[in-house]
Amino acid sequence: MAEHLYVVSSEWGGAKGGLNVFNKALVEGLARVTGAGVKIIAVVAAAQSIPTSPGAAFSFLPYDGTGKGLADKIKQDTEETPHAITKIVIIGHDVHTGHHALEARNVLRAEQHNCVAGVFCHMDYSAYQKFKFQPIERISQKVEMQRDIIRNADHVYAVGPLLSQAFTDLRGASGAKTPVQQIIPGVPDTLSQLVSTAVGFQASVAE
Repeated sequence: MAEHLYVVSSEWGGAKGGLNVFNKALVEGLARVTGAGVKIIAVVAAAQSIPTSPGAAFSFLPYDGTGKGLADKIKQDTEETPHAITKIVIIGHDVHTGHHALEARNVLRAEQHNCVAGVFCHMDYSAYQKFKFQPIERISQKVEMQRDIIRNADHVYAVGPLLSQAFTDLRGASGAKTPVQQIIPGVPDTLSQLVSTAVGFQASVAE
């Protein structure tokens, strides 16, 4: 028996800072706090950013940057696993890979896999001033995509108290069974422990 946790990002490493630094710390933290029954896989769209000599704590998997491609890669990975997979968890980041995580989850559930999707929200696109000079259509698309992700993910993690407050009402109105989890960045193992527990890996967390 085994459980697989896939963390999906556009690139690997901290060369561009921000989200990719956060993602790298998350994956490394998950590898430390989860037990032997959980396999951690970093799924990366930019295959060229994957290390040529990865460590043994977690593995890498490239994908084509689409939800369908992500589902296909996960199915292939689970089929190549010698043990029965009891649970699949897919973690995405906001409008970058969050919608891919949800699409892949839906495909896998339709094929009777036990699969859940979690999404990290790093900013509120409806309020972020950086986008005020972009075309309104583009901003509106990102806002609606983010709202759809928040409503439909199995687990939502908001980075910081302001985002948590901003998304709590939206999440509650969707009828979701789980609340928005507030995340404080900077303590990778504590963050990873929270994620591991929230998605149902309590029994597998290492002492």
